[in-house]
Amino acid sequence: MAFVTLTAPVGTHRFPPQNRPLRLARGPRCAPAPSRSRGGVARIVATDSAAAKGKGATAGATPVSTQYDPTPLHTALMPPKTDLKRVRQMLNDHASGKLALDLHVVDAHRRTALHVATGLGMPDIVERLVSLGADVNAQDSQGLTPLHMASGYARPSTVEALLRAAEGLIDMSLRDMQNRTALELAQMCLRNEPPRKFIGLVPNQKHSAYTQVVELLYNFSQRSAAEGDDA
Repeated sequence: MAFVTLTAPVGTHRFPPQNRPLRLARGPRCAPAPSRSRGGVARIVATDSAAAKGKGATAGATPVSTQYDPTPLHTALMPPKTDLKRVRQMLNDHASGKLALDLHVVDAHRRTALHVATGLGMPDIVERLVSLGADVNAQDSQGLTPLHMASGYARPSTVEALLRAAEGLIDMSLRDMQNRTALELAQMCLRNEPPRKFIGLVPNQKHSAYTQVVELLYNFSQRSAAEGDDA
């Protein structure tokens, strides 16, 4: 089938095998790709330091230097040199007050570390970031939230982890620049994926993953609506 180039989260996505790194320069294949910066080189955009803003930082902690790497979490998360051990250590040091990380800092596409972790399918990192105060409703330059990222990249376990960790905080009604909620994005991606491929000989894992994502989002939205009515 022909792949549809869309606008969205992180990288060229063709549901690569586990041994092939996922590039995050563009969003899911079912969304338009964001425009490239001049010369094709992404420019790092950093917010004020966590210590100065008082956001996501611990009083008395040593701020992370942004002179050479304004986005240390992004660097450790991104393939092909993903270093989850370093990510976990930084988050633990941040939680204990040894290190001051700005969890709201963004990259050239205005994505936070939570955007990256959800797009890459890292449920444990996602839960940790949310518990430390990462903004679950942050929108990047394409209007994509972390939930859009996990949904558009067919990450059911990550969607489940994010919904569980951010229950009561997450806004399911947020729309991207294509006027899609996370549920609508997942439904669109699902429509683009046949149940089977290679002349019907092989089950399409991507179709199965999007089906799970749609079910998770739909059930969560229905439950949230019911709880709202009861209140």
